[in-house]
Amino acid sequence: MRAAELGAFLRSRRGRLSPADVGLVAGPADRRRAPGLRREEVATMAGVAVSWLARLEQGRARSVSPEVLAALASALRLDDVERAHLFALAGFRVGASSSQPAPSSVTPALRTLLDALDPNPAYLLDRAWNIVAWNAAEAALFAGLAAYENGDAVPNLLELIFGDDDLVRLMVDHAEEQARLVAQFRVHCTDWPDDAEVRALVASLL
Repeated sequence: MRAAELGAFLRSRRGRLSPADVGLVAGPADRRRAPGLRREEVATMAGVAVSWLARLEQGRARSVSPEVLAALASALRLDDVERAHLFALAGFRVGASSSQPAPSSVTPALRTLLDALDPNPAYLLDRAWNIVAWNAAEAALFAGLAAYENGDAVPNLLELIFGDDDLVRLMVDHAEEQARLVAQFRVHCTDWPDDAEVRALVASLL
């Protein structure tokens, strides 16, 4: 459980809501020192103790049940992506169904996000860990991406990590990074157990 990140996420979602968003009527004397809902209001809507919500938001809770997370997600009006993120921060998986493939297209919003992360290197992966987009800083860090900019081929993160000599020389902790990425990909594959592209990638790497 990533307690500090979970707490920060809950606080940010609470801060973006107004009383009107959740059907509460604010009186003329209702002056708020900070934007968003009060902690007491969220606790009431979720059916949890205020002290317990405070522990969660302060990153002091060691565990939280899926039932409490679901109640908080409902109270905070989280969408499906935010709900999955909330559960993931608590150590639970709410993966997409393998019968509903994740899109591989790069939306304008994702493109804007990548560019906004400059000068920090960043890239975007699809469900088979193909690198479908990257920003200028990532291209500067790994010059090998230039070969893919105008072609039909798409670079794959795992294939590069295991087979690209330039990348091997670039990474001082290459062996550790291989182990870390394989572990992450194994967890990721539990969301796509029957995906043909994912299974073909695994077979080729084996």
